[in-house]
Amino acid sequence: MSEIVKLFYDIILFRKGPQDVPFSRVLTRMTLAVYALISFLMLFMSSHWFSALLKMAADIVLLIGFIRITLAWVHKSERYQQTFCALLGTDALLTLFGVPATAVMLVPSGDLAILGFFIVVGLILWHWAVIGYILSHALDQNLGFSLGLALLYMMAAYQILAVLFQSVSSISG
Repeated sequence: MSEIVKLFYDIILFRKGPQDVPFSRVLTRMTLAVYALISFLMLFMSSHWFSALLKMAADIVLLIGFIRITLAWVHKSERYQQTFCALLGTDALLTLFGVPATAVMLVPSGDLAILGFFIVVGLILWHWAVIGYILSHALDQNLGFSLGLALLYMMAAYQILAVLFQSVSSISG
């Protein structure tokens, strides 16, 4: 297990790529479960458990759709499992790094909340770079193109989730 965590750590440090992730459905399911748990816990810090569960599920569906469509677009669908697993594992690890900073931001404490904000912004930028890096390997594209695609995905996913859950909030509230 520690070898897998080290692999994802090496990917977020740009030492390895999605091609280094073992092709394993069991690993993909485990990584998906860990990602879902960490994502749920992060969302639960600022919303009701059911809302956090829905947001987490919608996020996973968007990621699956994005990867499937993107890889099919460049005729590299066989790379889906490793790419999906790499994105889930690195996102889970980066999210885990962000939990303390996010928790500090939720408690109004002046300078500490500002520091937490800057740490979260830094992690978001790092996450963007990691997604771009993974996509550049998975799609055999240059990093600039892949960073643009990663930014497009992140912005689109954020907007879709905001629209979906603004509607849910207004219905339940």
